[in-house]
Amino acid sequence: MWKHSSNTQATSLLYTIGHRVDPKASPTEAGVKYLRKFLKEDLGQTDKSLVIHDGCGLCTHNHLSPKVLTAILRYGYRNKAIYQVLNRELSISGVDGTLRGEMRDSKLRGKIHGKTGTLSHPYGISSLAGYCQGGNGHTLAFAIMDSEMSVLDARVLQDRLCKAMIK
Repeated sequence: MWKHSSNTQATSLLYTIGHRVDPKASPTEAGVKYLRKFLKEDLGQTDKSLVIHDGCGLCTHNHLSPKVLTAILRYGYRNKAIYQVLNRELSISGVDGTLRGEMRDSKLRGKIHGKTGTLSHPYGISSLAGYCQGGNGHTLAFAIMDSEMSVLDARVLQDRLCKAMIK
């Protein structure tokens, strides 16, 4: 899930959360219920189009938005212990994980800590969410979601947007 994407680990994490919050319920249902409550109560995200179906990033039934992903990242940033884990475990552009082969030029290498998400078809979905340091020295949380375009074109666009953020 972290540096090396694993939907099995993500689903297992949802089951673990579900079992922890309600050991007598279905782990999936309890985990989804907890995440929905977290989005609403802790993050103030009430958009009815948001759908958490399960923990798998490959499930087309899940529908999150860049706004929600950024809210989650901002929450993590404000909580030091969470941010330390995110900063350590997110892939680093041009260095490791799912971003090892991405953003290798000197302007981006090592400057983006993020998580990719890809559903490939002839045209698919490509997302990138994480942190970078803006040109003004501030830590920025960001989420980019491209759909209905080739994944390769989306990666080029993501590179350009990341360059603009750190400029």
